[in-house]
Amino acid sequence: MFVYIRDVIKPDVLFWTGDNSPHVIWKNTEEEVVSATFNISMMIQEVFRPGLSDVTIIPINGNHDIFPAND
Repeated sequence: MFVYIRDVIKPDVLFWTGDNSPHVIWKNTEEEVVSATFNISMMIQEVFRPGLSDVTIIPINGNHDIFPAND
């Protein structure tokens, strides 16, 4: 998906709007929330790293990117 965005859509700016973890906040653990954000961070970094892309990435934390959610 990110490669398609980079190579076909070719944006100047990517707004990463967060809410990375599943939206079952009554079941999520802190480890799941951290892992989801870390994994997506690594995917974005791999595809949009310098030399492959000059896209500006602006991360915006969602209310599900903290634990417990909505705090």
